[in-house]
Amino acid sequence: MRAPDPVRGLLLRTVFVAAALIATAAVLQRDLIEALLPWLRHWTEVFDVTYRTLSFELRPGTEYLLQRSVTLAELTVVGSQVLMPDPRGVGIVSTPAGHALQPIALALLVALAWPQRHGFELPARLVVVAPLLAVVVAVDLPVVMAALPWEVYVAAFEPDRFSPLLLWKDLMQGGGRLALGLAAGIVAVVRVERVCWPQR
Repeated sequence: MRAPDPVRGLLLRTVFVAAALIATAAVLQRDLIEALLPWLRHWTEVFDVTYRTLSFELRPGTEYLLQRSVTLAELTVVGSQVLMPDPRGVGIVSTPAGHALQPIALALLVALAWPQRHGFELPARLVVVAPLLAVVVAVDLPVVMAALPWEVYVAAFEPDRFSPLLLWKDLMQGGGRLALGLAAGIVAVVRVERVCWPQR
């Protein structure tokens, strides 16, 4: 059965936009992630007051890794253990850097591929989605990078400890970042639709 024209048009646009986004990410991945590094580091340090960041960088390899080296910043109690800051004690954690681009790509896919009644809707969606993505990026990998060194101590000394930071990290790594990216794209489409074409 032949799909209705609007559905077929949406599918074709989705495939075209997805291919363009994938190609762009493949070519510009390093440049895009490096542009995000100051934002990612800032929010990592906002979420993590237990550790002091010594370095925060992009590491090449089979895949690009976001790598953070840390040292304990203050006296910390985990379970029955009292941990003292020691500049000689340095921990290194990493996570795939490409994860930073996943919610961005998904939000842009929705914003760019969804049908529009007028040409001005597309740039309007991009204006709306930009600050939403700034928030999504801030609460995704920065939380993961803040949680990873803390997770080591919790697993070793207090595995039953309730930690909102670790719960959010698990949520992001379990698909939460994709859900946030999708939500950002949908909000941009709906918001522009309501402003440009209000119901009477």
